[in-house]
Amino acid sequence: MTQASHLDPVTSPEVNTSYLVPSISLIIPAHNESRNLLVNIPSILKAARALSIKQIIVVNDGSTDTTKEDFDDSSHPLLSFIHHPTNLGQSAAIASGLKHVTTNHVMFLDGDFQIELDTIRRMIQCYQLAVAQNPRKLTILKGQRTQRPAHRAHENIIRKSGNRLLRLCTGLNIPDFGCTTAIYPSKLLRELPKNLQYFHRYLPIIARANALPTMCPLDFKNFRYREIPRRFGQSHYRVTKFLGAPYQVLRILQWAQKYSKSNRASLQNCPPPSLHSVITRPNK
Repeated sequence: MTQASHLDPVTSPEVNTSYLVPSISLIIPAHNESRNLLVNIPSILKAARALSIKQIIVVNDGSTDTTKEDFDDSSHPLLSFIHHPTNLGQSAAIASGLKHVTTNHVMFLDGDFQIELDTIRRMIQCYQLAVAQNPRKLTILKGQRTQRPAHRAHENIIRKSGNRLLRLCTGLNIPDFGCTTAIYPSKLLRELPKNLQYFHRYLPIIARANALPTMCPLDFKNFRYREIPRRFGQSHYRVTKFLGAPYQVLRILQWAQKYSKSNRASLQNCPPPSLHSVITRPNK
């Protein structure tokens, strides 16, 4: 099983500002989250410069509230909105956002903002530190919700069983596959599976398949944080969606195997580098 280290938002050191920290694009899929967006987007914009956030992409996924009207006139240079005329789902919203990313690293946040701004700050800083310390590796920082608002017992059982199944099938030591909050190198999400619902839960598997052509090692890390209750509205999540996990996992693993096989074939067919392209130092 691929081991993933943990980064604790309390004990992890602050980033030394002398490091060359990577710039980040933020993608926020949202469905009927107008009030949560109105409260949280201004705070993120204020902190954007300090956190090297160069782009904030909000994907309005067919909302029937006032989301479109509230942000149609936004002129902030870092903020852009994508509007889906109908509700296409979180995976489609993430795919739309990825098409507009202009930086080398991308972070995902849920539109319900069940995460504190300070946690976002600490997570970005931990990621930047990990990248600076291991520039030859492709770092993935996956959120892990350790304290969550109260859930019913059967929901926790289904959720834990689903995550255990995913760890067993994928070999990835990720405790919380269902957590959207994560940071990835953008190039690991350039190719996405077509016509597959809920693929956003399996982005680590997709990233691993996309990493093959880069010939760079992956470094999975988990970031523990406390989830807070949503401030406005009701959750769109239904734990029963996890009941379809076995079929979804089968589909995503089939895609990853096929895509990885195609990449291996293309790498084997690549001609070796020409001797004329090798730069040698002149003799002293």
